[in-house]
Amino acid sequence: MSSITFEASLPPLYYTDSTVVLTWLRTPLYRLKVFEANRVSAILKASQVDQWRFVRSEVNPADIASRGCLPTDLLGSDFWFYGPPWLREETLPLFRLCGQNQEANESGMSLLSRAAPEIYDDAWMARFSSFQRLMRVTALILRLADHARSRSSPLTGPISAKEYSRALLACVRLVQRTSLPPDLHSSSVPREYRQLNPFVDEVGLVRVGGRIRNSEAPQDQKHPLLLPHDHQITRLVIDDIHLKHFHAGPTLTLSLLRSRFWVPRALKVIKSRTY
Repeated sequence: MSSITFEASLPPLYYTDSTVVLTWLRTPLYRLKVFEANRVSAILKASQVDQWRFVRSEVNPADIASRGCLPTDLLGSDFWFYGPPWLREETLPLFRLCGQNQEANESGMSLLSRAAPEIYDDAWMARFSSFQRLMRVTALILRLADHARSRSSPLTGPISAKEYSRALLACVRLVQRTSLPPDLHSSSVPREYRQLNPFVDEVGLVRVGGRIRNSEAPQDQKHPLLLPHDHQITRLVIDDIHLKHFHAGPTLTLSLLRSRFWVPRALKVIKSRTY
């Protein structure tokens, strides 16, 4: 789409006969799989959701090639070269969706509407005044959940480094789902998020893009995890860094924070916590 030049004063319209694609375009990126989310993100960078329309397969010229057709048949096909007649009319028809696509049903999404809202609650994090305690409790909760699913999973013993890492990612994922805008590339989202070129990684976490993606630096440094500036977990992370490094000043605390997390207006938050 980025290579096509439009001379009309009105924004272009895009037609597709894929009801699943239309569903993806109206679904928050974090609810999609990585493959789907990355492609939807690319589409929405070059267009707006309300520019996309549904078209029935029988009036979609692209459907001819996708189903197979001899070149000799295409040579005399005005439908292939010029599209359906209604494209040349002043008023474009609005095709209605009849029923739901089977693939969309299986994924639990309704066509041309957002998925039914899932219930996420991170209010319980406000009860913690220590980042380490939050990680320990979360790790034990996840261990208990694993034991409930499989009795062979150990229930006792010291918390491992892997369990701590899993607890951190679980908390970050929950906070991102509850506190970040559902579509970070939308023009209505504050610029402090859009300018970061965020993307969804392979485990469903929102990370910050950047120009050093080809460097040999660790993943967390190249693409730090995105956290909202006004959430309790952000305050706990900053407090933990500040105390671990013997009451480090704002500049050092900011540098250590950005080795793994990206927080908009971070320096302002750090100063409010350390002074």
